[in-house]
Amino acid sequence: YRKRADADQQRAVLALLGLSARVEQVTIDQTQTWYRVRLGPYTDPQAAQAAQRTLQGQGLSGVVMKLPG
Repeated sequence: YRKRADADQQRAVLALLGLSARVEQVTIDQTQTWYRVRLGPYTDPQAAQAAQRTLQGQGLSGVVMKLPG
């Protein structure tokens, strides 16, 4: 999201769906600030996939990523 308020609003919508999310600020090309809404981390792949299905059921998209470590 370009605006923090938009990301915070999406985080609130996810909370109503029972998903715990956080907003992360990122800078792209040292000039553009964007805000990501992230879920997790999840302890197992099935929990991540269940969250993804919840998103899809609401017409939202998400990507499951394995974090390094």
